[in-house]
Amino acid sequence: MGRSGDVTNFSLGTKAFLPQMNELLGGVRPLYAVLLDMVGDAELSLPMEYNSWRGAQELVRRIWGLAAALGYSQFKSEIGSQIYDDHVPLLEAGIPTVDIIDINYPNPRTNYWHTLEDTPDKCSAESLEAVGTVVAALIYNERP
Repeated sequence: MGRSGDVTNFSLGTKAFLPQMNELLGGVRPLYAVLLDMVGDAELSLPMEYNSWRGAQELVRRIWGLAAALGYSQFKSEIGSQIYDDHVPLLEAGIPTVDIIDINYPNPRTNYWHTLEDTPDKCSAESLEAVGTVVAALIYNERP
């Protein structure tokens, strides 16, 4: 949802969820959240999204550290672009949230995002495996 430059019309679902979060989650506040966006790109490159770095630096370090330990070079140790997405309202609500996103889909020279070229043949099982394995490791490393 939304129009470029007008953030009031973005993340409407997240903005509607937040006032009801306590009731919907039975009073349990999330420890953190992870937003996965455009992570199936065959040319996957995942810098640390700027808003995530600014608002949830410890969580970003954990995720990118896990990726490095698991040998996934798709996770780049560099700060990337600032993106306004569903993670921003969560960050503003005090929930550490990371947006794992490949905004240069597929690369800085070509853009398939929201075009007719955004088709399954541009995706990669290896990219999905890398992100899925890192997020699964993050979850499984949580202590009860």
